[in-house]
Amino acid sequence: MSKAKDVMNTNIVAVDPDDTIEKVMSTMIRLGISGLPVVDIAGQLLGIITEFDLLELVWSPNTSKNKVYHYMTRDVRTVNEEDELAGCR
Repeated sequence: MSKAKDVMNTNIVAVDPDDTIEKVMSTMIRLGISGLPVVDIAGQLLGIITEFDLLELVWSPNTSKNKVYHYMTRDVRTVNEEDELAGCR
């Protein structure tokens, strides 16, 4: 049975909740990724910001200077690296 550590990426790029959406979008494009964890100064997970979260900017381009915390998902589910993949939801 595969474990989370068998498929997870350990080279993580995270963003600050006060970063601008413009910076986040640029980072996602540059790295070719669709989401970034949002962490505080201590490295604690606060949420995640994804392409899906940013879709509303298509309709309001003036909000690109807003901060990540306006758009991030706060209810993030995590797993331990030793958790088995079957049954994880």
